[in-house]
Amino acid sequence: MRKTSALRGALQVTVTVSTLLVGRCATAAPMHYNLSELPLMFGAFGSTATGINDSSAVTGYQTTSSFSSDAYTAKGNTLADVNALSTQFGSFPQNSLGYAINNSGTIVGSEDASGSTTAFVLNAGASAVTEIGTLPGMQYSEALGINDNGVVVGDSSGFTNSGFTMHAFVYANGTMTDLNAAIAAGNAGAVESKANGINSNGDVTGYWQDSAGVQHAFVYNLASSTLTTLPTLLPSASSPNSTGTAINANGVVVGSADAVTGSTGAIQHAFTYNNGVTTDLGALGSASNFSSALAINSAGIIVGTSSDNIGNLNAFVVQGGTMYNLNNLVNSLNGWQLQGATGINSQGDIVGYGIDPNSTPAAFILTPDAPPAVPEAPSSMALCLLSAVGFVAFKPRRS
Repeated sequence: MRKTSALRGALQVTVTVSTLLVGRCATAAPMHYNLSELPLMFGAFGSTATGINDSSAVTGYQTTSSFSSDAYTAKGNTLADVNALSTQFGSFPQNSLGYAINNSGTIVGSEDASGSTTAFVLNAGASAVTEIGTLPGMQYSEALGINDNGVVVGDSSGFTNSGFTMHAFVYANGTMTDLNAAIAAGNAGAVESKANGINSNGDVTGYWQDSAGVQHAFVYNLASSTLTTLPTLLPSASSPNSTGTAINANGVVVGSADAVTGSTGAIQHAFTYNNGVTTDLGALGSASNFSSALAINSAGIIVGTSSDNIGNLNAFVVQGGTMYNLNNLVNSLNGWQLQGATGINSQGDIVGYGIDPNSTPAAFILTPDAPPAVPEAPSSMALCLLSAVGFVAFKPRRS
């Protein structure tokens, strides 16, 4: 009875261990991707993608041969030129930039109007943009984020009696509200602010700036009017700068912050903030390289850009807490250099910018796929399976 029980226990242990080994190997390999280039509009010679929604509709902007910029929306190979929809410009040069898109297909950004830059909203299916104006006394604005409830955030700036200044704003139900006063109320040291992203819970992220010019990443909840200033990565009084760039539905913030001190000053790294903890995500190649996290999806997968050891920019993805160079995860790169990943949706589709095989600045979209069927190096899965077989083959010695 004892021997049978011991043997049964040993087999249960070996099966459990082998299962864990195979499971660990199955999850160790990062997701790979297929790459598609977003088409150029007529007259354009460069393109950048800045956001993507869960229907894989994309926004961004393209640079034209006349050195203007046109915001666009795209779904597959179908593009819509935002400038072509706008009729209020008159003879003024048309420039527009698309920055974000929600799941309804509404995009936000900025455009030139009457000699100044103004935030706009383009509702899905609309034939003209809606300019949302500026905060009182200011001349410029840009819309940088929108949630699925249609609430928009960004910044408004201009020359006031005290000089040039910039304030974060929220735009909802046709009204633009200055967030700077609310942020300053939460921290008396805030003199300027910028809002970069918002989730559907009404959590806004960006940065507020103190009188010494130091930027502090924050989360501000619109419903409770509460401000949380994020802990810094580099606790030096001279360089604790940080900014939040995006926030997902779970309240996880990503951005960039001073992380290490280099020969010329502080070097910023991508970070994530969750449950009161700010975590340094590092950089590609070396801690002395720069990185910035630009987007995060509902599953917590993070994308952004990082310099490498020779100074080139590379798009990255953080999966399972590990930062990977996206140029190494595309099944058929075909001469592309992916420089920055700017958006990711719930399905894991990624958009960004880079240099295509024709040396053209181009926008890309990556769709998740399995790794190549024939790996270039011996498969680590095989080693794990051999280890598992070794455990299963083990037989306890009879006494």
